[in-house]
Amino acid sequence: RFYSFDLVREYPHDPEAFTQGLLYAGNDTLFESTGLYHQSSVRKVDLQTGKVLDQHQMDGHMFGEGLTLLDDRLFQVTWLKNDGFIYDRHNFSKRESFTHKMRDGWGLATDGKILFGSDGTSKLYQLDPISLEGILS
Repeated sequence: RFYSFDLVREYPHDPEAFTQGLLYAGNDTLFESTGLYHQSSVRKVDLQTGKVLDQHQMDGHMFGEGLTLLDDRLFQVTWLKNDGFIYDRHNFSKRESFTHKMRDGWGLATDGKILFGSDGTSKLYQLDPISLEGILS
């Protein structure tokens, strides 16, 4: 089976950003997690211009991966480590760190109640956003 698509619009974006997580937060605002050692960050980006409006630079030994937004908290996981971080969506201050049981942190999403993580395998993981404990794997 083959699928096709129609490109409706293109938006400017930093060509140097190694995008790992991307989400639209309304009001022409994107939140983005970028990877690569010594270059990983969490960013707030203007959709129309591609301009980085705010940014939190991660420690050099961290490789940023999946990112999701739940309420006013941005959750991010890292590659090859079991580390995760929670940031305030308004000022990018780091609120909390957590560990997860995924083999690697790759993708992160939410249904508005719990977090869903992937590690590059066929498994999906559920994480309680309050206790930060795994629910099922």
